[in-house]
Amino acid sequence: GGWITDPWSWPWIFYINIPVGLLALVLAFLFVEDPAYLERPAGRTDFSSLLFVAVGLGSLEIFLNRGERNDWFESPFIQAAAAAAALFLALFVWRSLTAENPLVDLRILKDRSFASGTALMFLAGFGMYGAFVLLPLFVQNLLGYTPTWAGLILSPGGAATMASMALAARLVGRVDTRLLVAAGFSCMAYSCWLLAGSTLEAGVPHFTEAWIYHGLGLGFFFVPIGVTAVRNIPPEKMGAATGLFNLMRNEGGSVGIAVSTTLLAQRGQFHHHVLAQHVAPTSPLVQEGMQATGGVLAPLSGLSPASLPDLAAGLLSAGVQRQAHALSFLDVFAFLGAVFVLGLFLVPLLGSDRSQGGGTPSGRSPGLH
Repeated sequence: GGWITDPWSWPWIFYINIPVGLLALVLAFLFVEDPAYLERPAGRTDFSSLLFVAVGLGSLEIFLNRGERNDWFESPFIQAAAAAAALFLALFVWRSLTAENPLVDLRILKDRSFASGTALMFLAGFGMYGAFVLLPLFVQNLLGYTPTWAGLILSPGGAATMASMALAARLVGRVDTRLLVAAGFSCMAYSCWLLAGSTLEAGVPHFTEAWIYHGLGLGFFFVPIGVTAVRNIPPEKMGAATGLFNLMRNEGGSVGIAVSTTLLAQRGQFHHHVLAQHVAPTSPLVQEGMQATGGVLAPLSGLSPASLPDLAAGLLSAGVQRQAHALSFLDVFAFLGAVFVLGLFLVPLLGSDRSQGGGTPSGRSPGLH
């Protein structure tokens, strides 16, 4: 993605998926068949539920993605989007619980393992996508890395995910999946803890190490949670369960990105205010630093001596802004780490499935879907 962005432009990281998606569509049409236990529900499709969830989720996405740039509830547009999301999602829940053949049967949330697994998936999406957005911004905006180098930092994490997923697949059924899920959340929390200790002098090895732990955690989490959460779901409801399960991951990501970017802006303002209080023009240290900076700038050709104080003040202001921005990133990384720690408290609610050999009641693993 970084390499594509540098010579072409960022939209191409989306365009490049078009031929892959078309190929997947053709292969699915040719080779994928519905199992016998999946039958079309009797009666008409519940178009009311479809309308409610489409408008509700669409409004929620607008609210989350446009809220920060429109100053949240100070904007009538964002207020309308939030109201529409709340109203139509409430109608969707009501319809799903009362319709004879609902579009999505929310009654499956009565199962404790599925409900807790869905909540864990939301938290995982929250922290995962939040960190995934922030780390490239940190190294590019504050350290001057190119998108290619930002991608190189993230790439070992992907390799770690593949390795840990393969290991987790072998361990499911032999080890209590709650331990695997807890290991995944612990690795991701530790990754955020390492990132929260970053400095502006940190190099590629530091960020790569932190992201490898993040990748390991993803692999240990996704495979066991996909098996454990749906182990009690009847086969005929598996489609609705996995759809809802993955929806919560995506919605968790949307909320995580929105909250992370909002906190980033707010904490940046806070740190800038605090740091600026210690950089008063009357401070002897500030005056000494500005004089030293002016002395460095003086030999440069083309600079007027009268402009040196303004240039030194501008550099000082930029330095304060950079430090404040860096501190805000560290605060959000710490917050995301706390989200993963919170997930550890939900892991025991999954219950043990070691005796079931890691499979679903029908002997099928739902995979990642």
